[in-house]
Amino acid sequence: MSYFLDFRPYGTLWSHHGIAIRDVDTATRFLEQVRARVADGNSLSEVLASYMPEKAKLNSVGVQLIRWLEIKRRAVEAHDLSPTYHRELKRYAREGGEFSYLAHYSVYEIDFAALEDWSLWLADRGLSPKTRRNVLVPCHTKSWG
Repeated sequence: MSYFLDFRPYGTLWSHHGIAIRDVDTATRFLEQVRARVADGNSLSEVLASYMPEKAKLNSVGVQLIRWLEIKRRAVEAHDLSPTYHRELKRYAREGGEFSYLAHYSVYEIDFAALEDWSLWLADRGLSPKTRRNVLVPCHTKSWG
């Protein structure tokens, strides 16, 4: 028998990095951990992603990028971010755009080597060093994952 924690629409927790939840005590312990991390100020999506296998869809850059752009949109509404900068981020994130190279990566797979490969991919597309830097800067903190 297996158990799960249902956090719809944010996700369902069936395991801890692929190890199934097989009893009520484990499910209860995971629920308490999730609640504590959310109480500490982490978003529920972020917490659930940390329990899922690294290759889970929720951990893909493509999914996290959508969430990140929404956060940036809200920052524009709060006058904390320039609308022009947000428009550029959305342009980078469009299908076939500059961020598309990372779309199938897990946020946990992005390391220095992946960023270097991405920079070379951008160079192969004809982007200048300054433009490549502008595209890579938002990934500096891996703020979307």
